[in-house]
Amino acid sequence: GRVDIKYRNLAGKHIIIELKRASRKVSSTELAAQGQKYRNALRKCLRDRNRDNEPHEFIFVIGTPLRDEDDREYVKGQLASVNGRVVTYQQLIDSARQGYKEYLEASKKLDRVYDLVQRL
Repeated sequence: GRVDIKYRNLAGKHIIIELKRASRKVSSTELAAQGQKYRNALRKCLRDRNRDNEPHEFIFVIGTPLRDEDDREYVKGQLASVNGRVVTYQQLIDSARQGYKEYLEASKKLDRVYDLVQRL
């Protein structure tokens, strides 16, 4: 199989990221059910270490809109039930491009400053 889940602990918060196939169409109900399984497993691990009150979040990365995206309140409730949220691959790509664009612009400014200093 393929690895489609990632775990991180960031600033004391347990974050589980689930990558869905970009072409797979899922519903918020499916994501909530999957998040519930992950949450139960995480809570068991934390409980065994007397750390069961630590915060957690689930991030589901999807390629296509949710099947039930038209019912925003329902989707919001389903995802909130597991402290989850959805991010699309396109959002990640756009964010990376924006971040890289800002880096390139800052780099160009530094190059101009460097050139100016060299001329002095």
